[in-house]
Amino acid sequence: MEDSFPPLPGATAPNGLMSGAMGPPAPPGQASGSSSNTKKTRIISPDANFVLDFTAPSSQSQKLAPARYLMGVSSTALKESSAYFRVILDPDKFREGRELFERKAQLDSECGMSELSTDDATALAELPTLSLELPPIGGVSDKADLLEAFLKVLHIGRDKLHGVDAQEFLQQLAKKSISFIANLIVLSDRFDGQQVLSRVLDTPLGGKRDSTGDMMISKALRRLQTPKLEDEDRTRQAIYVALFLGDKEGIMTFTHRLVIDGSKEWVYGGRDGWVGIDRPLWWHLPNGIEEELRFRHQCILDTITDLQSHFLRAYGALPPQPSQQPSQQQPSPMAPPSSASSTTKLQCRRMYENSRSCDSFHLGEIIRFFSTRTKTLHLESSLSYQAPDPDEDEYDEEYPNNIPGNNNPYPDPTPTNIPTLLTSLRQCPEYQIDPNHAGCGLRRRLLPALDCLATFTTNSHSAVGICPIHYDNDNPQQSTTRTPTSARTGSWRNPKFRDKVKVSIGAGKVESVTYLVDGAVNGELAMTCTCVVNAELARIVFTAGRRWNL
Repeated sequence: MEDSFPPLPGATAPNGLMSGAMGPPAPPGQASGSSSNTKKTRIISPDANFVLDFTAPSSQSQKLAPARYLMGVSSTALKESSAYFRVILDPDKFREGRELFERKAQLDSECGMSELSTDDATALAELPTLSLELPPIGGVSDKADLLEAFLKVLHIGRDKLHGVDAQEFLQQLAKKSISFIANLIVLSDRFDGQQVLSRVLDTPLGGKRDSTGDMMISKALRRLQTPKLEDEDRTRQAIYVALFLGDKEGIMTFTHRLVIDGSKEWVYGGRDGWVGIDRPLWWHLPNGIEEELRFRHQCILDTITDLQSHFLRAYGALPPQPSQQPSQQQPSPMAPPSSASSTTKLQCRRMYENSRSCDSFHLGEIIRFFSTRTKTLHLESSLSYQAPDPDEDEYDEEYPNNIPGNNNPYPDPTPTNIPTLLTSLRQCPEYQIDPNHAGCGLRRRLLPALDCLATFTTNSHSAVGICPIHYDNDNPQQSTTRTPTSARTGSWRNPKFRDKVKVSIGAGKVESVTYLVDGAVNGELAMTCTCVVNAELARIVFTAGRRWNL
């Protein structure tokens, strides 16, 4: 019961201090209280002459003060390796440069040297300090180790890559995770150290042919190709690293993985935050790649939707396409739905008296399978539409799909995984109206189409990924205007190639490809990517205007 009452004056706490008294000051490198910043001090160079005070980005939900990381560095090494530090430490341009110059002059007069040699972190208090805010980084538990590695990269520079200390550092760097390397690239992008970091990662280790970057990509390839491993953050980090290193195989494989797995950034338009402000850069891939991958993912989903509509149309649930000529006269738009079935070609394989009943039976099974089993079809009334009330909380702008009359009022917030979707469609049952109609229905015609789509998605490692050679076919160094993504030869959004071909997909394969403009794009299509197996055929299948011969 005594624990429920406040302590008496003069009572001692378990640590031996008087209750309410202030304890001894915290040792260097630790916080003195919950409201103080955590200080982690590292000396990067023995000839450190100023201190970088890094602070993690502040967050509104963060109760404690952000951690601080003090790094003793050499201004000479940083200015040689980074244009950012070369400019900010210029005494003629920025206050930080003037303070450093004045402090060095003071140390020179007091200590007889322009640079302070120190082995003790406490001695850094005498040096001038430059405060910097870290960019958003993620996937690294200890930011101090990350900052130390990045600053060592800048201190190694361009002329010390083959020294003993540099080789030892590269050996340690090769053992790091792909998340660690991705965050190093984020820091190099923020503080303009891309060239030095690229040169360091491209340096072969002693006695080995592969560079540090090659080893990191190889490890990521092995890990991400593990079955049933879905880690979008790690996949995006791998893409980011492969783009930085220019690794062709890595870019194709990792982008293919993201396309077929989907992304939570593509659900609700990426409402989780603004990339570059509160999240790492790999959550919005540069150079138009993010938009391209999202478009390719949507093209695959549209193809599966078109396959579903093909069977609904064949059984009379949807009107025929405008270019298709029905076997009889086109019904009037005002005619009742039952008249559509009279103009629909029979899908039953038998010429029995109950063949039309067989089609009606399978139409019901198809709708039930798509709407209740795979949940890829949503049925709703078209008789009324109720506008949302802006005063009600359920119709807020954050969830624009949660309104009456929307085709998908309560969508699944998780991204659509293509292999999972194809697997669910393969569960189509083999129901028949009676034993005389064996082989009728959806399953016999659906599975070959799914086999064809799986050839480019589930059973491939790169068919729908981005080939950097044929995607980024313009050179920004040689041109003042950069080619828009939608106009690039390797982009699926290029209007020269979209909807210009007709594909006939039959028994589990692409049977034929017909160019709809008298072969005008045939030559240009032949000039696109040929270094990835099935890449161009996958592009045709998922962007063609006509597809099915089932």
